[in-house]
Amino acid sequence: MFTSTLLHCMLTWAGEARDFMEQSREANSETMELVLVTHVVDAITFWAQNVTEDKACEKMDTVLAEQCPNAQRVKGKPSPHKVYGACYSGDRCWYRCKVQKQIDDTFHVAYIDYGNEEVVGRSDLVELPEDLQSAALAKRYKFWGFHLASEQDSPHYSQGKSFLQNLIYGKKLRINMKSECFDGTILVKAFQGNLDIGEEVLKFKFATVTLPGNRESQSPAKALQKQTGLWSS
Repeated sequence: MFTSTLLHCMLTWAGEARDFMEQSREANSETMELVLVTHVVDAITFWAQNVTEDKACEKMDTVLAEQCPNAQRVKGKPSPHKVYGACYSGDRCWYRCKVQKQIDDTFHVAYIDYGNEEVVGRSDLVELPEDLQSAALAKRYKFWGFHLASEQDSPHYSQGKSFLQNLIYGKKLRINMKSECFDGTILVKAFQGNLDIGEEVLKFKFATVTLPGNRESQSPAKALQKQTGLWSS
């Protein structure tokens, strides 16, 4: 009886250990993607394009440059659900956008393939055909568990945005996706080489971090280690 019970326990422990190892292997092989940062919103939020779509981005820019100069200007009130072409004031090139708000003959637009926004006049907003009404090529990302440490109108907020801008704008990052918000924002951990971008933001106190089950602000790595609590010393 004792021998069979012991054998049963050993088999059970072996099964649990195997399951745990498989779960650990899955966690360690979480999907990593390579993205190119196209716009920085603040110290913890940015827009980026997946590098696998770089050819699609180049093709889109070429098509817009050919079609938009002679396209029909938007008349009346634009639809918030449609994709339009707008001439960006920074380089006078054409990019896809959605209209966020209209005031008289000016339009607040969001460039869906890059993430930045601006106000344009009616003469710089054109209709696009059905084949250009496809999904955005850029996505909005935010550091997982991070919260801004200051209000938007404070100097510290501007410094945080500038810090992240100098660190990642126009560069490629490896991102590990953790979750997705209702508005489509993707929560991630981001790396440039071996550099954890979130850790750099925390060093200069531009943000705080709170992960599930943790109330204190600490580094994500330490918080995650504390949260799992496996084999604590």
